[in-house]
Amino acid sequence: MTTYYVDPALGDDGNLGTSTGAGNAWATLPGTRNAGNTAYLNTNQIAAGDVIEIKAGSAFDSTNSGKVYIDSTHYENGTSGLPIIIKVSTTDGTGDVTFNGTGITIPQYDGYIMVYRRDHIHILGNATDQIVISNFTAN
Repeated sequence: MTTYYVDPALGDDGNLGTSTGAGNAWATLPGTRNAGNTAYLNTNQIAAGDVIEIKAGSAFDSTNSGKVYIDSTHYENGTSGLPIIIKVSTTDGTGDVTFNGTGITIPQYDGYIMVYRRDHIHILGNATDQIVISNFTAN
């Protein structure tokens, strides 16, 4: 069980992701595609019980990310006792985490964040900051 950190402003998907800030955090969630949906940006693997904290106030859009696939390529199944948790950080940053779909290629019948055949995936805001998905259009 590992906690990973995502910060699109300071992170890099080649980092270990196990602490916050430049040189440490990832830039995107595992399974994130580029804006044109032609390649993965983050190919790291997530196991049952892992937690991914997204820096509060982060913005994901066509300049730094694309569609997110939460599937068996990058995510194991969570369990009822060891769910995979993706959440807004309560200790790093302030404000909502936004996923703005303007300019991002998303195939027809897909979603911006697509959970496909995975169990016990929890996607959470916190008491003051939420995850907001906007301007989504499937092509």
